[in-house]
Amino acid sequence: MVTESRYLYSYSLNSFKARTEFKLTKITNDSIINFSYKSLTDSTRNFEIRYRIKNKSLNLSLNEYKIYKENVFQNKDSEMKFDNYELFEPIIDGMGPIMFNEKYGILAIFGPLGPTHIFLNKKNDSIRMNEILNKLH
Repeated sequence: MVTESRYLYSYSLNSFKARTEFKLTKITNDSIINFSYKSLTDSTRNFEIRYRIKNKSLNLSLNEYKIYKENVFQNKDSEMKFDNYELFEPIIDGMGPIMFNEKYGILAIFGPLGPTHIFLNKKNDSIRMNEILNKLH
C-alpha cells in the first residue's frame, strides 16, 4: 500500500475555480490496482478508480475506460509518461479523456460539459498545470 498527497485543481471555461487536497491510497494485487482518492475537506468528493493490469482499462464509478492514445504527456521531473483513456461506451455527458499512469494514478480528467480536473503532487505548479491543460484541449 502506498499513500501520497494530491492537489486537485478544477478549471471551468479556462479559468481556475478551486484547489482541494486529497489523500491518495494505492493498493496493488495480482490483476488490479485500486486508487482511492479521499478529500481532506469534503468527503462527498471521495472516489475510487480501478486499473485492470491485464487489459489496461480503468473503472471509474460504473464506467469503463480504454486506452486510446499512449504517451500524451511526460512528466519532465521523473520522465513518467501518461496515456489518455476514453469510455468504452461513449455517453453524452461522460468524462474523458482521462490522463493516467499506473504508477501515479490520475493526472487529469477532462469534463466536456463540466470542469476539468488536474491532480498534481505539488501544491503550486502553474507551469505543469498549463502544460497539461494544453495537452487536453
